[in-house]
Amino acid sequence: TTTTSSSSSFSRRSCCSKSRRAVVVTNVTKWMLDAPDCEKARTGNLDRVQSAPRHCPIAAIDVNRLCQSSGGVLQVDNNAVRFEVSGKDGQDLRVQAVHGSFMLSNKGHTMKIGQKKKMKVKPGQLIIFEDGEAYEVYRNTEAHA
Repeated sequence: TTTTSSSSSFSRRSCCSKSRRAVVVTNVTKWMLDAPDCEKARTGNLDRVQSAPRHCPIAAIDVNRLCQSSGGVLQVDNNAVRFEVSGKDGQDLRVQAVHGSFMLSNKGHTMKIGQKKKMKVKPGQLIIFEDGEAYEVYRNTEAHA
């Protein structure tokens, strides 16, 4: 024979009868620019950091912060581009030349972008300025509950 005490059945009921709250998860998309091969050198072991290319900036450029502080404008020598973060949770990034022009490269395909054209940028693409300075586009999406 099996006996069940009333306290154990009470515990099961009270466990299951607690009110449930809906958890809202929000995503935050962070866009960064870094010189090619520099991001890889900043993460990982010390050997990678010591062998990093000399052209690496001290830190990657935070595009979201750039949009808040200077209207998204990045000046490189005589060239300037404007970034715009849009879409749900900031998932879209667009870039437009303000002064001069730049090249947008992805997997061996490169196109020159003039001042009137606004282009959607994807992670992994290179933005190459007229002087040859290049930045790779990175996207990091963080979820917060």
